[in-house]
Amino acid sequence: MIVLLFSMDREEWLRVYRTPGVGPMTFRELVNRFQCVEEAISFLATKGKRVVDAGTISEERAKLDRVGGQIICIFDKEYPDLLKSIPDAPPFLSAIGNVALLKARNVSIVGSRNSSLTGNRITRTIANELCTHGYTIVSGLAIGIDRHAHLGGIDSTIAIIANGLGSIYPPENIDVAQEICAKGLLLTEAPFGVPPSPSLFHGRNRIIAALSRGTLIVEATQNSGSLITANCALDYGRDVFAVPGSPIDSRSYGPNTLIQNGANLVQGSRDIIRYYQNAPQTRPAPVEIPCNEISSDLKARVATLLSNDPVHIDEICFQLQHPAAAIRVILSELELDGIARPCVGGRFALR
Repeated sequence: MIVLLFSMDREEWLRVYRTPGVGPMTFRELVNRFQCVEEAISFLATKGKRVVDAGTISEERAKLDRVGGQIICIFDKEYPDLLKSIPDAPPFLSAIGNVALLKARNVSIVGSRNSSLTGNRITRTIANELCTHGYTIVSGLAIGIDRHAHLGGIDSTIAIIANGLGSIYPPENIDVAQEICAKGLLLTEAPFGVPPSPSLFHGRNRIIAALSRGTLIVEATQNSGSLITANCALDYGRDVFAVPGSPIDSRSYGPNTLIQNGANLVQGSRDIIRYYQNAPQTRPAPVEIPCNEISSDLKARVATLLSNDPVHIDEICFQLQHPAAAIRVILSELELDGIARPCVGGRFALR
């Protein structure tokens, strides 16, 4: 019933999601609690939130149409089950290209922007061989390892970008992006024309991790965004692979550390192919967020556990001995109240 109601008011719900302060988890809670979009809009008004006007959404759709893009929502059949299974799945995605790849056998490959010639060669070889065996390559369209992952799998690749469609960042990868639009898929959760930002890069990393059964790290320094992607993959119960490197090369810190901590060591594409030949075929169930009544006392207790350092929702559940569904409802309320802000991988912090 929720799916039917949602499809009838698709653009109205997009207005809700584009409202500042409404993140993915809060949006799911609004759909689940009210089902009727007018009631959700009225509720947001009580929180001091002004919903984006219909003209803005129409303009966004028109711009997408002009570049051959489309919007995919979480209730569409094209929306991938793997991505839908995470609690902070983006309710809407903007795409150019072959959306059927969203449900392909996806493997993510990410790594250092300042990559070595050896790392580039290894990446292109692995990506190409995985594509030959029926896999689709997912990466973030950054320079370095990401670029070579896309080039190696150019006939079947998905690029997740940290800005809205209508421009390519970094500009050095415009040539690759054009090929991807023609043969693969360009994907983002950002509205059309939005420039890159730190929050979008973090969000992009979680999509890369969630969209694939496994993530391969090829070269990553100690504070690399690739390690954020690897951590997201672990949070979401995905497989993590790493190509080992020389201990005197700072770019080897990430993959070597991941291997020390239990990641699957990869010397070539055959290691990933063999792993999935022997792995059980399972599909994660989408996260459902039931509507629960919440007490003001519990809401206050959740708020006191938040700080400037992001804390995982599982830790909050453990501390308060309450189920995750109830805590998600509260965190959504706190986000609308301007108290909490969602972070990557199911974490929350004070706003």
